[in-house]
Amino acid sequence: MHATQHLNPSQQQGRIRKSVLLSLRYLVCGVIAFFVLIPIVTAIIGGFKSNAELASFPFSLPTTLPVRHHLSWPAFPSEAIR
Repeated sequence: MHATQHLNPSQQQGRIRKSVLLSLRYLVCGVIAFFVLIPIVTAIIGGFKSNAELASFPFSLPTTLPVRHHLSWPAFPSEAIR
């Protein structure tokens, strides 16, 4: 026998209510996380795009990955000042 079979109807309704509220909390947290992460992901992807690509298709993936531009930066910030 399961533990839920020994509960009276009010206890079963309480458990159902708690699980529904928990599901709603997860849904709200998921929606908030979506709206927080979209600008961050867009900024990261935009770092690999040219200005023309950013103006034309701001939410698409870059057509090429110009990694050489990012690798040409100095390893230490003090070298960039020189």
